[in-house]
Amino acid sequence: MLDRRSGSMITVAIAAAAVSAVISMSITRTSGQAQTPRPARVEGKPNFSGIWQANNEANWDLQAHAALPAAVTQPGIYSYDYARVPAAPVLALGAAGAIPGSLGVVQGDGQIPTGPKPC
Repeated sequence: MLDRRSGSMITVAIAAAAVSAVISMSITRTSGQAQTPRPARVEGKPNFSGIWQANNEANWDLQAHAALPAAVTQPGIYSYDYARVPAAPVLALGAAGAIPGSLGVVQGDGQIPTGPKPC
């Protein structure tokens, strides 16, 4: 029993060493390469090349909001605004047609300031 356990421990140790060697080789291959600096301006115009991605739900609402069932709704059984239901084409999309909840991107109290600022 003792021999079988020590043999499996040796196998696990060898596998762990092999995995760490592969990881360290992949890290050291790319760590010595310097990033080529991108010019701030190209022909006198700002350089906006690259990947531009927003990792939030600011395209739905800038303020914090809860998840909603769908962007396109229709009146339901009741005529109240809060009783609207998703439209049939959007309902067929399932979760893909829903509005995701978000923490918002407005700093401070989360309200978008409106009107003139006090002196």
